[in-house]
Amino acid sequence: MEPAGIDADTLARALDVEPARISKLVAGAAPVSCDTALRLARCFRTTAQFWLGLQTAHDLDTARARVQPFGLNQPGPKPPGLALAA
Repeated sequence: MEPAGIDADTLARALDVEPARISKLVAGAAPVSCDTALRLARCFRTTAQFWLGLQTAHDLDTARARVQPFGLNQPGPKPPGLALAA
């Protein structure tokens, strides 16, 4: 938001949402919902899929950070019941 010169209150007014919603989003305390994605898309002339894609990428990165320490992404035998087609 800073490079665009927009603060949280200005964006909240543009999106017609409570400023707390934007503050939580910026702080990483709330995800981009479908409703927020649609509002951001309209405001910035993008698509809702763009904003939801950013959220999904963030969610995957966060999950990878939690999963990798347990070795679940390491090659090795597959657990029973997870026979995947090659």
